[in-house]
Amino acid sequence: MGINKDQVEGRVKEAKGTIKEVAGKLVGNESMEAKGKIQKNLGKVQAKFGDVKEDVKDATKPCDFGLQDSAQEACSPRAGRFLGMVDAMEPDNNT
Repeated sequence: MGINKDQVEGRVKEAKGTIKEVAGKLVGNESMEAKGKIQKNLGKVQAKFGDVKEDVKDATKPCDFGLQDSAQEACSPRAGRFLGMVDAMEPDNNT
C-alpha cells in the first residue's frame, strides 16, 4: 500500500481550504469563507480519487492464491474490499 500524488495534494488542499474557511469566519469575510469551503471540498474529492486509485492498484496486483480458500483472503485487505464492491455492483441474474 502506497501513497500517490492525488492523495497528498488533495489532503494539502483540504487543509489549506479549512484554514482559509476559518480565517474567513474570524474576519467576517464571507467570500474567503466560501472559497475555503470550496477548496476544502475539492481537496477531499482529489484525496478520495487518490484513495480509489490505490485501491484499484492494490486490487490488480497479482495475488498469491496458494492454498487459500478465497481470492479475497489471498489478496491484500484493500483488494478484498474492492472485490467486494465489484461483487455488490454486479446485477443479480436470479430474478
